[in-house]
Amino acid sequence: MKDRRLSTCRLLLLGGACLWFVSTDFFYGVFGLLNQLLFQYAVISLTLSFVYMLWHSPRSCGTMAENQSDREDCPMLNRIVSYTRRCVEDYDMIQPGDRVIEIGAGTGRYSHALARQGYRVDAVELVEHNIDAFRRNALPGEDISVIQGNALDLSGFPDNRYDIVLLLGPLYHLYCPEDKRQAIREAIRVTRPGGVIFAAWVISDGCLLDEGFRRSNIDVAKYVRDGLLDGETFAAKSGPEDLFELVRKEDIDALMSDFPVVRLHYVAADGCALLLRDEIDAMDGETFQLFLNWHFFTCEREDLAGVTSHSLDVFRKLPGEGDPLPGGEHFDLQQRRDKL
Repeated sequence: MKDRRLSTCRLLLLGGACLWFVSTDFFYGVFGLLNQLLFQYAVISLTLSFVYMLWHSPRSCGTMAENQSDREDCPMLNRIVSYTRRCVEDYDMIQPGDRVIEIGAGTGRYSHALARQGYRVDAVELVEHNIDAFRRNALPGEDISVIQGNALDLSGFPDNRYDIVLLLGPLYHLYCPEDKRQAIREAIRVTRPGGVIFAAWVISDGCLLDEGFRRSNIDVAKYVRDGLLDGETFAAKSGPEDLFELVRKEDIDALMSDFPVVRLHYVAADGCALLLRDEIDAMDGETFQLFLNWHFFTCEREDLAGVTSHSLDVFRKLPGEGDPLPGGEHFDLQQRRDKL
C-alpha cells in the first residue's frame, strides 16, 4: 500500500499539476475557436503543459514547487511558455466575450488567465482553501466568479449557457461509471449547442509502463495478485485510496457514446515523453523543438493513443435529438453512437 500511495502521489505531481499548477497565462487563448484549423492549434497549445510535466524531473527544474515563482527559472519551461504564447498570438485564438466555465478550477490558473484575455469566466471548486487562493489571485477588471461546488451537481448554473467548458481534473477522481456520466452530463448540460468541452483523463497503460515496468515505483506482480491489475488484459482497478481513476480509451468511448456530442480531437497528451524524461532533459533547444514537432504530429494517431499517462478529449455539443443541424440534416443519437 505504501508504494501504491507513493506512485499515485507522483502521478499527482507529474500529471494533475500540469493542469492545476503549471497552467499560467500562456493558455489564455486555446479555448475560443471558430473553426477546425484553429482547434488544431488549440490542442497543440494545451498539450504543451502535459508534455512538460510528464518529463519534469530534478535534472531540469528541481522538485515540484507549490509556488509558481519557484518554477520561473526553469529554462525549458520558459521555452514552452514562449512557444505557446506565439501559437496563441499568431493564430488569433482569443475571442473576447465568450462565456467559459471551469469545473474543478483549483486556485484558478486557467480561469484568471482566460478572464484577463476578455472571457467571462465562472468557476466551480470543491476545496475551500483553493477558493480562498482563487479569490486572492483575482485582478481588478476580471469578469470572473467562483463558487463552492462539485462536478456532479451544477444546479446553480442554467442549461445551454457556456461557449467553452473545462473539465480538466474531476474525472481523475471519480471511480464509478455513474459518477463519471453525471459529471459529463452536467458539463454538457451547461454547454450551449455548438459549444466545446475539454475533458482530461488519466490513462492506465501509460502509468503502468512508466511507474511499473520502467521505474518500478509499483510492484506489478503484486498489483496482479491483489486484483488491482487484470492478469490477462492489464486493465486497472482503482479506488479512492489510489487518488486517481485509471482508464483506457475504450472506457472513455463507452461513456461518451450515450451523449449528444461529436469528438473533435482525442489527444495522447504526454505520449512517449513519459518514457524519455532523462533524454528530454538532456536535449538542446533545437532538438527539443524537433521533439515537440514530432509529438504534435503524432499525438492524435490512433495507434499511439494508449501510450500516454494523460489524454485530452475535445468534443462539441450537438443539438437535441431530432433538432436540425446546419445543412438541413437532423441529429440522430444512434447514428452518431455507431460512428464513435
